[in-house]
Amino acid sequence: MTDPHAPTDVPTASRGWRRCVSRLALAAVSVLLAGTASTALADGPSLVAASLTPAQQRAMLEGIDAVGRRGFLYEVARPAAPGGRASPTLYLYGTIHLGRVGSEPFNASVMAALRQSRRLAIEADPSDNQSTQALAMRLGQYPDGDGLQRHVSPALMARVRAFGEKNGLPAERVGRFRPWLLANMVALSSMSEAGLDPAMGSELYLAGYARSARMPILEVEGVEAQLRMLASLPDAMQTAQLDEALADVDSAESREQTRELFDLWLRGDRDAGNAMIDEMRRDADGKMFERYFVETLIDQRNRTMADRAETYLKQPGNTFLAVGALHLFGEAGLIREFERRGYRVADLQPPLAARR
Repeated sequence: MTDPHAPTDVPTASRGWRRCVSRLALAAVSVLLAGTASTALADGPSLVAASLTPAQQRAMLEGIDAVGRRGFLYEVARPAAPGGRASPTLYLYGTIHLGRVGSEPFNASVMAALRQSRRLAIEADPSDNQSTQALAMRLGQYPDGDGLQRHVSPALMARVRAFGEKNGLPAERVGRFRPWLLANMVALSSMSEAGLDPAMGSELYLAGYARSARMPILEVEGVEAQLRMLASLPDAMQTAQLDEALADVDSAESREQTRELFDLWLRGDRDAGNAMIDEMRRDADGKMFERYFVETLIDQRNRTMADRAETYLKQPGNTFLAVGALHLFGEAGLIREFERRGYRVADLQPPLAARR
């Protein structure tokens, strides 16, 4: 069963970029699902890393002064009145939800902001892997007597079975999963083939640092809210998401685009991020799933995140807020949203040209 609203007039490269961006944008949920996916796909150990030990932290931070621009870090604060008392600061950090060796979200600027912060706020705390897996299985499986084959076309079901066979997942087991959960499992598989690992995503490193520093961790949305967000997608949208994920999984072009998007984050290229969001918004015009993705999963969440951030700014002390980098870009992104609300937003990292 294919999406009747799938675009037919968009160049292949453009559609590929949109799908690739969508996968990385939803990878926050993939980080939460990493243990679920690894267990389901191979009955192996969880991919979600435990909090960093002090020894691991020291080793990772060694030589940090040599690290140049990485990711996106901004200072958000009210302009100080002459002679007035400085208000609390929000350090806004745009994360990548997957990573590789050498992509840890730490440089001198990030470390300075963390040390000056009283709390870390992240979209969802990925540390309670067992509870996450249990909730994902509850929301992501059909009840007894029902199954995927009753909700998708025979052709799509055959592709799902082929994916399961390739990854050691029996047909009777893969048929129990709902499309949204399967789509995230497929996305994780594809990202792994691109050399990216959810166990090395920014949030896991930042949460590990916060725990070792005894810094409180706040959830902007929370695990349950993020999982229910995907589980509540209409059946047609879930099916379209699964169809696209399977179409991409064996694509060398898709893996290359994933790597390029990861490199965009690694070098902290805001102009490229703004251009990407603008292209997604143009491409979404008149298309059901793409419009839902932009308006609900990005724009609406941006406003909610900004509202939540303002509650942090009313608390004593500074806050380090880390959310997916895609939420920072474009006219509806958090940077512009904070500026519209009267805040001063300043880039705290070295200029892009100064990156080593």
